[in-house]
Amino acid sequence: MKKISVLLLAGLTIFATAFPLHAEIHTVYWDSDFGFSPSTVTINSGDAVVWYNLDVYGLPVQIVGNATGFSLFLTDFGDSGGFYFTGSGTISYHDTYGNYGTITFATVSPPPSPALLISPRLENGEFLFDTTNLTPDKITVLECSSNLITWFPMETNVPSSTSLTFTNPPPVGCQFFRVMQIP
Repeated sequence: MKKISVLLLAGLTIFATAFPLHAEIHTVYWDSDFGFSPSTVTINSGDAVVWYNLDVYGLPVQIVGNATGFSLFLTDFGDSGGFYFTGSGTISYHDTYGNYGTITFATVSPPPSPALLISPRLENGEFLFDTTNLTPDKITVLECSSNLITWFPMETNVPSSTSLTFTNPPPVGCQFFRVMQIP
């Protein structure tokens, strides 16, 4: 029994490192009586789909992606295998017993870049810095802190573009700054 546990753990370790760290893993189960469950999977680009052979009779199965060239051969109960998918589209696949499934995947837009505070400077006795990556027409609040725990609003603006220059008297007691945009 110990030998099986060690082999299973080693197999899971290898499997876990086969996919990118950011990928979500979607599971599809297969057996000869019911085919694929679920038969339709919707994923994001970069996610993985893993198929498990749960056939109680121990029948082997080959899973082939139509027009994509992926192929898995799961020889026994409990076997698994998978792939991650990039780009967008729909892929249909089938097994050697006439069951069909589909994977629909789409490219996900990356989250917006956070606002950046750049170019701090003293000019004519005023403390200035620029902010970039803003969303125009959203309330933008400049906050300061002396301990990174308690934050105080210093200035509020509604920028008409993606950048803004803040002008303030030199701060007293504030050593840290951040910009927040209110939804």
